[in-house]
Amino acid sequence: MKNENMDTQEIKRLIELYFECGTDVRQERMLRDYFSSGHADGELKRYEALFSRSDYDEASVPGDDFDMKILEMIQRPQVTENAKRPVGRTMKFVRIASMAACLAILVTVGIKRDNVNPEECMLCADTFSNPHEALNEIESVFSMMASRMQDGSEMIRHGAGLTEPVMDVFNIPGYNDRQCNRNI
Repeated sequence: MKNENMDTQEIKRLIELYFECGTDVRQERMLRDYFSSGHADGELKRYEALFSRSDYDEASVPGDDFDMKILEMIQRPQVTENAKRPVGRTMKFVRIASMAACLAILVTVGIKRDNVNPEECMLCADTFSNPHEALNEIESVFSMMASRMQDGSEMIRHGAGLTEPVMDVFNIPGYNDRQCNRNI
């Protein structure tokens, strides 16, 4: 009984190590052997499916020449695709052609910028020849703005009337619309 309990304690310790990635191949084999034997009790039963798989892959241990293969791969010079292909006349031509295209674009933009008519760039222009027409137009624009502002002010007054019942629900001390003289 004591030996079985010690086995259980050892298995619990190995399971903790397993989940912390601290087990080696021998310890994992011990866990697989224990759970495949069917000795797992109630508390350890939940780990049985994890360790008693029949298709469990054995860890492959690299051979003695593994280190040499890795070092050989690291020290081997890597030849890139660009190093294989010599830079010839074609690449020089492509570089020169791209520089010429950029230069042509810059010259075209400069010429186009110099040929712009200043009247086309004007953001505002005098469109009225009669000062009375201009004054009438400005008055109509201002009256339209005033009516829109009046509509907005009425909407605000209406919205303020909707918030008064909410304030009454919260009973905010010192808030009394009859005492406040608000002009919105």
